[in-house]
Amino acid sequence: MRIAIIAIVAAAIAIAGVSLFLYGGPFGHSGSIHVQGDTIYYNGGIDEPSYQKFSQIMEENPSVSKMVINSGGGDTQSGIKIGTLVYERGMDVKVEEICFSSCANYVFVSGSEKIIGKNSFVGWHGSESQTEVLAELDGVSNEEYLKSELRDALSEASPFWSEADVEREYQRVLSGLPAEAAFFDLIGLDKQVTLNGLEHIIEMGCVGWTHTIEDMQSYNIQNVSYEGEGTYPDPQILEQYGICRI
Repeated sequence: MRIAIIAIVAAAIAIAGVSLFLYGGPFGHSGSIHVQGDTIYYNGGIDEPSYQKFSQIMEENPSVSKMVINSGGGDTQSGIKIGTLVYERGMDVKVEEICFSSCANYVFVSGSEKIIGKNSFVGWHGSESQTEVLAELDGVSNEEYLKSELRDALSEASPFWSEADVEREYQRVLSGLPAEAAFFDLIGLDKQVTLNGLEHIIEMGCVGWTHTIEDMQSYNIQNVSYEGEGTYPDPQILEQYGICRI
């Protein structure tokens, strides 16, 4: 079985200057960021230029205490850095439409109050730690699995790659794991929330997964509320985006 992983997307970026996001439209581009009153609005993908802009705006606007985000995800390390700023500032985070992948892993979970807007969802589909799970499912070593996925990703990104590129990106992926682990420790998150749906989405053909608010609490994702009718998640929204509830 094969499943594209977030870290491998970073490898493709490094080789070919391309990126992969879950959804089209604004999610395939760097985040559009602006401030209105005490709220910072973030719409689009997560990458290093977006982090730099976010960090600068936060520094220039010390009264900002809330974030409204609509993002299909992006680079893990940039997501970790944005999430760290949100956590250290004690900001509330509201999702309007989508918070998927790196947005869910690192930004949503960093909020003091976490609000899921009407017709919106928070979705996971793995993290930098996921290759251990996927390698076990494939019955191979973590190194074998990751290098195979890297070869696939590099082949799709550019015809000009070599085994030296694979080894370099493999080492780069490994070097990113401590930062993720330190971030999860900082905010007190059980990283299993980013991993426990992997087998389900492989079996069920979903793009990613979400949890009920009650289940989020079991991973120490606290202070979550939902502005839609009924209880979260809305089955129609999940079907629209190909998200499983687990």
